[in-house]
Amino acid sequence: MPRYTRTRRVVVAALLLAAAVPSLAAPPTDEQITIAIEQFQRASSELAGSSPDGQISPKQRKELADKAMAQIDLAQISTEQLESLQAADLMGLSSRRPEFLARLKELSQSPDASGAAAASMRLHFLRGLPRQEQLEMLRAALTHPGLADAYRAGRAEETLIAMRGIPKSVLDDLRDVVLGLGPVFTGETAPEIVARTRALLDAALALSPEDAAAREPLRSSLSAAIAAAQPRVPAEDKSLANSLDNLRTYVDGAYAKGELIGHPAPDLDITWCSSDPPITSLSQFKGSVLVLEFWANADRHSIESFADIRSLLDHYQGSPVVVLGVTGVQGFFATGETDADGKAVRIDTSGNPSREFELMPSFMKARGVTWPVVAASQGVFNSDYGVSAVPHLVIIDPKGIVRHRAVHPNSKITPLAEKTAMIDTLLIEAGLPAPPPPASPPSESQPAAGPDQPSP
Repeated sequence: MPRYTRTRRVVVAALLLAAAVPSLAAPPTDEQITIAIEQFQRASSELAGSSPDGQISPKQRKELADKAMAQIDLAQISTEQLESLQAADLMGLSSRRPEFLARLKELSQSPDASGAAAASMRLHFLRGLPRQEQLEMLRAALTHPGLADAYRAGRAEETLIAMRGIPKSVLDDLRDVVLGLGPVFTGETAPEIVARTRALLDAALALSPEDAAAREPLRSSLSAAIAAAQPRVPAEDKSLANSLDNLRTYVDGAYAKGELIGHPAPDLDITWCSSDPPITSLSQFKGSVLVLEFWANADRHSIESFADIRSLLDHYQGSPVVVLGVTGVQGFFATGETDADGKAVRIDTSGNPSREFELMPSFMKARGVTWPVVAASQGVFNSDYGVSAVPHLVIIDPKGIVRHRAVHPNSKITPLAEKTAMIDTLLIEAGLPAPPPPASPPSESQPAAGPDQPSP
């Protein structure tokens, strides 16, 4: 056989073999990841700069993310590299979701902190998945053996972020897992992780609203972790320090401890009052049903609900029922007006709370707020009462015992008849007169939303 023929056959065979065997691409380098992130950020900035409104569409962002990562082999990427992509939002934007999920599931099999971080990042893709898949991913992340080590290293925060969006039906099946998470939080847990635990405690409160003992191990672990984290916050990181301060107040407050409903109403540290003589303590209202109305002047839902408060007061005119508005210093005052560009006008009052108080009477008059209003040093998002969104009503009986919380003043959400039924029960229990129940208009038959609206 001629030599050139043998050579040709060898070459052809080699080519066929190469076509049959997948290319063994090299794992991505850290430099490649950095270049991809910089390319995406630069391209996004340039595209936004050329846009009339300085914005780019979600579709454009997805295209830029895919282009930046086109040469990255996700089948061989490391957990640490994925964390970098996630921090830059590339992982969430990319259309390569199946590849990310497959690699993260593979990496999560490692029992160490990196495995826990990978299991945590899988939760970034939780939304929209079938319920059983959501359960599997959540359980794997929350019970991962490396979770405590990951938290110590400031990783796996997605396990905590995801708590805000878990459907109640899914959360119910994770009750024992969530309530049993206390041991993963220690005196060595990274402060930035500890600062993320508010949503976890809220989930525990939702799972055991009447069972404070069931959630106490988790609550006490979080309290201890916060106390240990605070001295380790860098002096220059004021934001983290404030977050931990606020969280500690919440975790150690009456609501989180299960000492609110059925207990004496926590008093307010009142710093300003609209009425004369001024209100100094909630004990002044014993003998009447007291409705605390937590609101903020920059929150449109609060302002929209003022009409419903007036309807409630009209119904109880002449009855021992009092509404007390509760707000706090915000550092600005929303006038309710708009400028030439349609933007809300806000007056800067930072460092000058007396200026906020000066503006309050005219604001109240313009919006028909005829009931007394106080400002408390605890702020509008009062931890003792568990106020995480406004507007928010708390109903206190004539003996000063808290009986209801998280009631919405808007009658499209909590119908007037439902609110008056709560109040009438307390009046009757105390031997006080209650007016006839109000007629419910048709619009109140179908509540429009949940109990709390987003905070401003």
